[in-house]
Amino acid sequence: MAAGTLYTYPENFRAQKILIAAKYSGTQVTVANDFKLGESNKNEAFLKKFPLGKVSIFYLVSVRNTERAKEDIKKALGVLNTVLRTRTFLVGERVSLADIVVACDLLMLYKMVLDPAFRQPYQNTNRWFTTLVNQPEFKAVLGSVVLCEKMAQFDAKKFAELSGGGKDKGGKKEKKEQQPKQQPKV
Repeated sequence: MAAGTLYTYPENFRAQKILIAAKYSGTQVTVANDFKLGESNKNEAFLKKFPLGKVSIFYLVSVRNTERAKEDIKKALGVLNTVLRTRTFLVGERVSLADIVVACDLLMLYKMVLDPAFRQPYQNTNRWFTTLVNQPEFKAVLGSVVLCEKMAQFDAKKFAELSGGGKDKGGKKEKKEQQPKQQPKV
């Protein structure tokens, strides 16, 4: 049996795909308990193994982009809903990697964005999604999935905090001043 360690942050949808697929295949995957995004991925030992040190991408949100994204989601859910009209799973008669990947991609939408009114036209997709997240292998990784009751709203202040925009600007100036001093020495 294969085994490995996964370095990730909580609720990383990319990591969830790996963990669910590992459950189905019987692969032993350990999640590094001491990993802290922004710290662990910048230390020398981590960068030696993973030179890019990248594990996350942040997106800038605007109202126009949000409305366009909602329309894109509706289109994608519509296509998925049509495909699932006569199927229980995307490929074949049992859960496949395709189901795992697509369900994990939709997970945060179902938890944070797709309120009951938004979900209503996509009954086949909803049935498929709830069937998957209630499978023991999904539950072992995701826990109990609670579907969104009220659509999340963009909070600029919270976004700034999470993306580093809320940090003390004085600290940033110190770093910029130190860099020119270090460059002539090299």
